Amino acid sequence: MATPATPGWATIESDASINTFFADIATGRTSVAQAAASFDAHLDQALNASQ
Repeated sequence: MATPATPGWATIESDASINTFFADIATGRTSVAQAAASFDAHLDQALNASQ
């Protein structure tokens, strides 16, 4: 799996949000659409924080 060449990726790796994303879907805690929307918003914030 390739990761983005941005300093913000360290935030995603360290806060385990990607694990929560998959766990929410796998356990049915949230719908796929809800989990994706939430994770997408978090990614946008984390990956663009240094700009």
